[in-house]
Amino acid sequence: MESSMRDYNPPCGHRHGRYGCTNEGYCGYGMPRTAADFAEERHAGQKYGDDPYIVHLDQVVHQAARALGRLPTPLREHGRIIYAACWLHDVVEDGRATLDEVLARFGEEVAAIVWACTVEGKNRTEKGLDLLSRFRVAARFEPHGLVPNGAETWRPVFERSPWLLEAAQMVKLCDRVANVENCRRTHDSRLSMYHGEHTSFCSGLQVQETEDPAISALLAELDALL
Repeated sequence: MESSMRDYNPPCGHRHGRYGCTNEGYCGYGMPRTAADFAEERHAGQKYGDDPYIVHLDQVVHQAARALGRLPTPLREHGRIIYAACWLHDVVEDGRATLDEVLARFGEEVAAIVWACTVEGKNRTEKGLDLLSRFRVAARFEPHGLVPNGAETWRPVFERSPWLLEAAQMVKLCDRVANVENCRRTHDSRLSMYHGEHTSFCSGLQVQETEDPAISALLAELDALL
């Protein structure tokens, strides 16, 4: 399949293309081709504005590469997991995949992040409450209101690997930054929606539970964009 991706050059200084760093052993950005290929297959035919949907996923991965590359953060050692989750973060909610498929192909850590980033609901309010409940599970708190689907399955994974909360926060923040940047670039009216949701969105991610500098930098960038 012909690539729809742009090349880009994150702060590691190496040339990055569709599947990651050409010197992946050094900067850790390299990732298995399977996550990008799986996402491209399951989002086939979908659009992100006028672009193929995979362009948005590429933008999210790029944001994560910038966040992990510019500041010292313990999340760097989990870069391959985070980049895979960036490619896959919409594949259940908006693509044609199941969480069981993600788990079988990419493991429980990637699947846990995708679960946290997959929201359900009939409208933005319901989806916002579902996001809050999922991230409360990820933070090892009791869910807010209704218990989200899969909470009892994924709570033990977050308990075993507490760093997954910050990994999920990073993926969701990278997604939101990419969405807001696109709205500003294309003069999309949804920018006002993101502005109105900003406080509840950040609260829902449980960002008060982290001191990671990369997460703080993404929050500051999102604040500046809105």
